[in-house]
Amino acid sequence: MGKAKFTEYAVKRAIPFSATLIWEILDDTKHFGENDPYHTDMQFLTEQKKGVGTKIRMKHFYRPIFWFNPDYVTCTITRREPQKLLTLVEANEKTNWKSHVQEFILEPTGPSSTLVKFNVSYRVIPLAFLPLRLWARWLSQKRMADKLKEIEEACKKWTKENEGHLSILHE
Repeated sequence: MGKAKFTEYAVKRAIPFSATLIWEILDDTKHFGENDPYHTDMQFLTEQKKGVGTKIRMKHFYRPIFWFNPDYVTCTITRREPQKLLTLVEANEKTNWKSHVQEFILEPTGPSSTLVKFNVSYRVIPLAFLPLRLWARWLSQKRMADKLKEIEEACKKWTKENEGHLSILHE
């Protein structure tokens, strides 16, 4: 058999905050389980709470993309370049084909502006299921765009809560 084929979904958003602040939000591993409507019941599987090798387990919801019941995934941070790149592998505990890789890339565009790219790589849905494939792409990208909006909202919240520490916004 040949290699498994993958499809990549990509979205990007210009966020009016520094890469330093956005990194503070992304680098907090709890953020992925506490501030995401598609993941709940987060628990750390490692003593380490951030950085390469950190593992967390969460309940993952697939609706509205697929009609599956939620199941559990183990997320492992596999790459971490501060203020530049964060990669997580999300392994589904029941079925390998639901597993995927998430990558956040930060590109500063000014002192208080960052282009954030969010890529997700899944196993490809066969062409025989083209309507499902298009449906999955559209809804996956919508969920991803919602995640970037949520990161921007977290930056706004952080700014309000930490007005005395605003130097991080312009580093």
